[in-house]
Amino acid sequence: LLDNRNERAGVKFNDRELIGIPIQITVGKKADEGIVEFSLRKDGERIEVKTEDIDELIKKAFDDEGFSL
Repeated sequence: LLDNRNERAGVKFNDRELIGIPIQITVGKKADEGIVEFSLRKDGERIEVKTEDIDELIKKAFDDEGFSL
């Protein structure tokens, strides 16, 4: 889900929690450097990762957490 509404980040993050989206990738100020923020809903831990590594983290989350499409 891409949230491209013209809302503040806090509103978008709150709505993400209400919907229950399990994986969040936040594209912020470091995007020009090739860095995004990755977090799982279950633990809330946020880590910065290189954009080229994000697909592996998503695959791992699906494997570890049993997510399905």
